Amino acid sequence: MIFSTEHNTQDPGNIVLQAQYDKFCILFETIIFGRYLNQVEECIPDLTFLATPGSLVHRTWLYTLLGPALAPVGQEGIRKLLGNWIMRADIRASEGAGSLMELLKVYFLPWATQGNLFTIKTRRDSAQTLCEHGNRLAGFLERLLQSCARSQESDLRRSIVSTVLSYVHDRGDALMAHAGTYLLEGLAGGLKHEQAPCLERHDVQKLIDIASRTNLPEIARDFYVVRCWQLCQSGNAVCDLKKINGIDRLCRRHDDILTKHATAIEGSSGPSHASIIQPVSLLNGFLEELCVTKYASLRGDGLFAACMKLDKMLDVHTNSQTDPVLLCEAVEAVWDEAEAQEYPRQIVLQMPGIVLHPTCAALCTTNDGLRSLVSSVLVTLQGLAEGRIYAFTPLMTALRKAILSTPELTCLLPFEEIAVQIANCPPRAKVEFMLESAIACILTGSSFMKECGRHASTSTGEPYKHLTYERYYGRKEAYGYACFVDLLNRLGKCDEHVTQRVFDRMLYPWVHQKHPVPVVTKWKTTLHLQSMLILCEQLLPKMSPTKAAYYLESFREVLTVEPLPRYRFLLEWILMRIYIHHGETLSCIETILSTKDHHSNPKYLASVLKIAVVLACHDNAIEGFGLKIMSLVTALSSSSKIVIRHEAQWSFPILWDHASQQNWRQITENPAFVALNDYIRSLEQYAEPPKARELERFVLAKDHNMTTLFQGGYLAIDPTEAPIVTSEDLERLAAEDESNASRFAEACIPLGCTQDSVSSKCIDLPKTSASESLIATAQVGAPSAPPALQTKGTAYLSQTLHSPSESTSRPTDLIVVGSLVSNPHNLGGLSRISEVFGAQALYVPTLSVLTNRDFTSVAVSSHRNIPIHALPPSGLPAFLTQKKAQGFTVMGVEQTDRSVMLGDAGTALPRMAVLVMGAEKEGISAEVLGLCDVLIEIRQRGVTRSLNVQTAAGVVIYEYGRQHSGE
Repeated sequence: MIFSTEHNTQDPGNIVLQAQYDKFCILFETIIFGRYLNQVEECIPDLTFLATPGSLVHRTWLYTLLGPALAPVGQEGIRKLLGNWIMRADIRASEGAGSLMELLKVYFLPWATQGNLFTIKTRRDSAQTLCEHGNRLAGFLERLLQSCARSQESDLRRSIVSTVLSYVHDRGDALMAHAGTYLLEGLAGGLKHEQAPCLERHDVQKLIDIASRTNLPEIARDFYVVRCWQLCQSGNAVCDLKKINGIDRLCRRHDDILTKHATAIEGSSGPSHASIIQPVSLLNGFLEELCVTKYASLRGDGLFAACMKLDKMLDVHTNSQTDPVLLCEAVEAVWDEAEAQEYPRQIVLQMPGIVLHPTCAALCTTNDGLRSLVSSVLVTLQGLAEGRIYAFTPLMTALRKAILSTPELTCLLPFEEIAVQIANCPPRAKVEFMLESAIACILTGSSFMKECGRHASTSTGEPYKHLTYERYYGRKEAYGYACFVDLLNRLGKCDEHVTQRVFDRMLYPWVHQKHPVPVVTKWKTTLHLQSMLILCEQLLPKMSPTKAAYYLESFREVLTVEPLPRYRFLLEWILMRIYIHHGETLSCIETILSTKDHHSNPKYLASVLKIAVVLACHDNAIEGFGLKIMSLVTALSSSSKIVIRHEAQWSFPILWDHASQQNWRQITENPAFVALNDYIRSLEQYAEPPKARELERFVLAKDHNMTTLFQGGYLAIDPTEAPIVTSEDLERLAAEDESNASRFAEACIPLGCTQDSVSSKCIDLPKTSASESLIATAQVGAPSAPPALQTKGTAYLSQTLHSPSESTSRPTDLIVVGSLVSNPHNLGGLSRISEVFGAQALYVPTLSVLTNRDFTSVAVSSHRNIPIHALPPSGLPAFLTQKKAQGFTVMGVEQTDRSVMLGDAGTALPRMAVLVMGAEKEGISAEVLGLCDVLIEIRQRGVTRSLNVQTAAGVVIYEYGRQHSGE
């Protein structure tokens, strides 16, 4: 027991102790036996207090609670919640050491080293890769070791180190390789300033065994060697290292890694030019050597050496000095061996620079055999890049350089297929590879050290500065994408016909989509539309009016059915560019916006309105066009569809400001425009525009550039997407072109300013503070307040529930009518809401919906506890007339010009009421609106156009209950 029952129970100290013990019992019952995730979440502040020095409950009890909660038989959500809390909490090893070691060994480490925890929390940008879970795990171990840094606690430190090393060692191949790296990193960080010996002889032997593993990814294998060597050499070993078997082998492996990477050429991990290249040989000599050795010289490391020789020969030989037949034979021999060796990483990194070397590329234009071989190699490399992201950048770098220097290669090589495939399916780094990249960042101190606020020199040091991602895999894929989009941006100057064919192939799947169009489609990507915008901009200036009209209609059709906001933004951008280059098509905008049909496709009409306003605000727009658009905007500001009305009201001030700058007096001196402008600017929503509205803002003169295209705010619209390439990558590429004095074709779309670009940000998990309620109980004489526990699912509080007779009574005179609602899911929600808030009855289109699975999954058992009647839409007018004769007031939830705002002063809801909910798309029909005595609108502050019908009903019914709660 924590306390003795013989103590005076009236003593203030015992009262506090009793209160905290009671709280602990409640926590144990809730976490171990309750097993409801939301209830466990409510326990986190109290757990945090238990881990502080102010807690009177011994830490052993806390560890005893956490152990079973982390057991594999528990719910994964609860295990994840508590495991992450442990890594954030102030756990001190000096208290309850034995129980803590048991918790670490039996429960925590098995949970924390699960592979999925590392993969789901790994993110990457152009600068670095972070594994959030791995960094938290390493940081936890570091803090745990530092919490017992006093000299008298050396035994405890040894125990922690031994426990972790035993776990890594004993799990062997069953332990995820990347999990072991973060455990070793945590030990290295925790012991970095430790002077007292912490490693026993058996610990050093385990480190040697761990570093000897070979079935690991390359960076992880090197990391194991480096960190194990550092731990052995940090002065923490109790024994004499020279007497331990295997320490010399570990030393040699460590030195080999440093030597290899210190002398490696950037972008590869193989030997340097100087170490393998003999005096330059002719191709005849190269091929003769292959024949003499019967191609044995290509096997093993000889393959990379052969690639380096070929590369060097191509550097020093001009086109006229190189026989294309011999070159084809040499490249084919190397490529065949690469295929036999299953495409080693070093060769995949090196081959694009060989087959697309300027000399080789020039010879492809005159030799069919060489051209066919190069085409085959490129297709294979492009396929490899989809699974090995490191192959993408060297391929794109070499392809861009080759095509810009030899434009005819766009027709001779399979460039069209490669470009379309990349746009349809952009190569992405696999999670396993991202973890490798994260480990490389740790080695160079750019990831974990930065996140933990430590200097890189604390555990890496100068000798390891060469162990970078670039040394292993070359430049990251963001640079490859920069090469790809920059090549597309110059393609029209290289070959206009190829540009047209690539554009048409990219457009085809968008035009021929099956309806209804899903939000997510396998071939749809943001890069696809970005690429089409780049290509379209190069084709438009020379495009005939007939073809421009065809593309305009095609993109308009795509826009009418596209649901995703990010794609709609890019489609609107493309349409703007067509209108700008072909002004004769502008008349169709006025026709579309003059329509009286606002119901068939309001989202499309809102998009056309947005396009029209952007065009009217262009520097080249004339006052007459601006006046026409302003008149249409004014009319659409009173549209019955909220998406159109909101777009018009947001657009009006934008067009007004432009008219003021241009001194368009026909607009600024019009009394109706002046009054509407004053009214819109007085609205609260205009003073504080929602974030999404700002992200969608577009100014043609300022935003038509590559920076906005690839880093614009529209990427932050939900669902968000990280930039695939940054302006910094494009700037770096342009600087390299300038330094090489390249005379490449001029880019079509400018780079633009980078200050307004949106870049992805790292999001950290919120920190949990100590419980204020438990801190209050630690004060002497302060009685413990009853714990706040969720009553859902807690059997011991069942006595507070209503009796069956009470729960099934219908306490209000409110009738809910869902006859116009067709979705069973929404009808199920109406059933649940109506029953929960005590509505008298619910009317639905047909009673057959009560057996629908979608209905019952949402309604649960509510439809058994409320009267539900059938009322088809055709019978609704007669039903409402009958109810009005009985004294009921008919209320409709709809946005109209005479709707009252729910919750405003004076908006009283009648007691005897019939609440009519509208259809999902059309709302309430005009006939039914005419029968409504009161029309209600729900005030909203965001930019989402409307609420789901069941949500809207819940808001209104709750307000009805609040107003009539005393009756």
